[in-house]
Amino acid sequence: MIARSSLILLALAAPSLAQATPIRVAIENGASTTATASALAAQLNDDTWYDFTATVVTASGIDSAAELANYDVVILGDSGFNAVDWTAAMANALSAWTFAGGGGVVSVGWVDWVTAPGAAVLTTIDDVQPIDSYSYHYSYCSGGSSTLSTHAITTGVTSPLPAGANHIEGSPYASDATNGQVIGTSSCGTNSVVVGEYGAGRTVYLGHVYMAQTSYNNSSLRSGDWDRLLEQAVAWAAFGADTDGDGIVNGSDNCPAVANPTQADSDGDGVGDACDLCVGDDAFGDADGDLSCADEDCDDGDDTVYPGATELCDGQLNDCDSSIGSGEVDVDLDGYVVCALDSGGWDGSGTVVGGDDCDDGDDTVFPGAPELCDGQLNDCDGSIGSDELDGDGDGYAVCSLDGGGWDGGGTVVGGDDCDDGDDTVFPGAPELCDGQLNDCDGSIGSDEVDGDGDGYAVCSLDGGGWDGSGTVVGGDDCLDSDATVYPGATELCDGQDNDCDGSLPVVEVDGDVDGFVDCTVDGGGWDASAISGGEDCDDGDDTVYPGAVELCDGQDNDCDGGLPAVEVDGDVDGFVDCAVDGGGWDGSAITGGEDCDDGDLTRYPGALELCDGLDNDCDGSLPTVESDADTDLYVACVFDAGGWDGNSSILGDEDCDDGDPSIHPGALEIPYDAIDQDCDGADVCDADGDGFDSVTCTDGDDCDDDDDSIFPGAEELWYDGIDQDCAEDSDYDADGDGFDSESYGGEDCDDAEADTYPGAPDIAGDGIINDCDDSDEYDADGDGYDSVAWGGDDCDDANSTINPGADETWYDGVDQDCDGNDDDQDGDGFAQDVDCDDTDAAVFPGSPGLDEDCATLDSGLDGGPDTGGASGVYGGGTDCKGCASGGSAPVGGLVLGGLLGLAVLRRRR
Repeated sequence: MIARSSLILLALAAPSLAQATPIRVAIENGASTTATASALAAQLNDDTWYDFTATVVTASGIDSAAELANYDVVILGDSGFNAVDWTAAMANALSAWTFAGGGGVVSVGWVDWVTAPGAAVLTTIDDVQPIDSYSYHYSYCSGGSSTLSTHAITTGVTSPLPAGANHIEGSPYASDATNGQVIGTSSCGTNSVVVGEYGAGRTVYLGHVYMAQTSYNNSSLRSGDWDRLLEQAVAWAAFGADTDGDGIVNGSDNCPAVANPTQADSDGDGVGDACDLCVGDDAFGDADGDLSCADEDCDDGDDTVYPGATELCDGQLNDCDSSIGSGEVDVDLDGYVVCALDSGGWDGSGTVVGGDDCDDGDDTVFPGAPELCDGQLNDCDGSIGSDELDGDGDGYAVCSLDGGGWDGGGTVVGGDDCDDGDDTVFPGAPELCDGQLNDCDGSIGSDEVDGDGDGYAVCSLDGGGWDGSGTVVGGDDCLDSDATVYPGATELCDGQDNDCDGSLPVVEVDGDVDGFVDCTVDGGGWDASAISGGEDCDDGDDTVYPGAVELCDGQDNDCDGGLPAVEVDGDVDGFVDCAVDGGGWDGSAITGGEDCDDGDLTRYPGALELCDGLDNDCDGSLPTVESDADTDLYVACVFDAGGWDGNSSILGDEDCDDGDPSIHPGALEIPYDAIDQDCDGADVCDADGDGFDSVTCTDGDDCDDDDDSIFPGAEELWYDGIDQDCAEDSDYDADGDGFDSESYGGEDCDDAEADTYPGAPDIAGDGIINDCDDSDEYDADGDGYDSVAWGGDDCDDANSTINPGADETWYDGVDQDCDGNDDDQDGDGFAQDVDCDDTDAAVFPGSPGLDEDCATLDSGLDGGPDTGGASGVYGGGTDCKGCASGGSAPVGGLVLGGLLGLAVLRRRR
């Protein structure tokens, strides 16, 4: 028995020592490496060196303090190539948990891909790994070995890494030594086994354990030294924790589950007083380790016996009460008790040799007992012998009943059942018609024998069916000496009741007593009263039988399978060729016989005469309308829809006068003679067939009856010289305005518009030339210049003397040449009333030699000083150059006065 203790015992130097409770391990698996995590869990749970409870979890199952409190160690597994499953929440929770001493972390295999440079979990996950977690600080080699240093987790591990192992992972960076203690290096030079601490927690890195995935050939790592290394590493990480937080790690704490910083142990039994159940009892307190103190334990030498213990099937008072369990008493003294014997064996009194007695009230029943024919599980193997079963429920078993009688269930009253699969068979059962020995006496009844081998017995078959040998399928054989006679047999044409139904089929009875039956006589012959033969095709008519004389009655009298052609209504007109027999017609319904043509359903006695050239009513002659009286090869009637079948020389029908050979359909029609030669219903008055009679006929108005394109209302084709619509108007006046088109010698400038013709009303300047004279449209005065109102340059289109080409009459107040100037004749920019000389463009106010008032710039004409009076044509003053010789008034003054009078009437520039 393994001794129990409330205290966790750990001694890595001697790992075979027992521990009180299993080390709880959470194995984190990645998205693609469930097989890896499951293999590691199995490797730990086999408990080779320590007691573990390993559980596979995901990152989300260990990302909080509450979840981590359920474990002593977390193993960080590989996430799979290029897969991601570690989270910041998991990394943060692990870091805090490990630092506070809540547990340890063991890393196996490649780190998660989320630890690449810059990853959120990189720094945090590095805290709980004794190596550099930067994902590119890893390498691996194959077929190598490891060299291990002395450490608690390498205790007893001496052999190198197994040959052929591959993917041995590790970090080549020396900086690992600053994070932890390197105690294992591979032949490739990488650090594959590293231990370290983070706060109060312990951490381990085992690179090679990554090969727990099947594809990396880890089979050699599942046992021996490398299995031991894994278990010791996990245990070392677990017992570095301080579970009760009293400052003493679990491996040194004499009461790791309850805080006791003084480590008080008053009775010196190695268990701290804080959790010692038996303080002061004796040196050990609980000798058998069953957690019951010696002063209360009724057997302190047996850890299965203590107050409240679970009762075992061992004959002892395990729970220290006053009696053992009822299942531990051998009531029938057969050496077996009811309970299942404990693996530790029987420790009680008596001669008990085993447990699992399935009936402790019967000494013939116990495990291994010989089976009796009594209906009981004598040997307690779970099932009675098959010969003890009443399989058919008839009250009898197959075996011979035991002398002690039947003790099993059911209503078995005896044995020796000769067929336990049929409840109608048992000793003394009534015989049934089923082919079996129902009473088990050795023989069946004679009426259960099939004498003629037809599968039927004489007796009436039992409702349960035939169970005997042979091919019997039924009973009630009415003649067991003839294999063709039995219930349900096929009726043969032999005069016998083959199917045993008590009567002959109708086809085997000569109903019309003509010596023939309907059926074909069986090859075995007729076995009843004599007949002449079979195959009577109508056994209700004595005129019908094989070889009978054929009558015109619609029946197959001679039974040869068909009617004579004369009895068949070939054209289905209700009449046959032959004369109906005096006994009447018995076939399918017809109207009568003597059809004169049974290939034409339009010909039969009394048929309606058709215009087809045939004698439809079979009276021997054709109607008059079907005869060509005038021999013009046309008949008077209208041909039947089926066509003409008579004289092939007839060309057509509907002869409107069968007494005149010149009159018939298609005859030459003579126009305008009042005779309908071609029988179309009218004389020819419309020779061209345009629907209009010629003007030569009464009320006709077709002006050309030889041309079907010319008739009243026809579409007129203009300018072709033809009067298509017979309107008798000009063919060159398409718009009907009374003027022929100028294109054809007329005067109409637009023959498509009736409002346009010579002399038509015309509105000047509207852009439409209605009167065919385009000269007056924009030049109303006819001076050859268009009005400025319509884009021309005639400034007065009502006066033909005023236009751009007219001579200008100066100073009359009228702009004759439309240039806008009537008072500046010399064009020097000064009007006549201010110009010094309006006939000389070089003379104007301010021109050389003149001032603004046209005065000359000199000392005077008389040689004296200039008095200031103006000189020139319009000058004043006393210097009167050019004055009149006989008057005192200057000529210039008179002229100026006259011009001022005209100025009132002139336009000014």
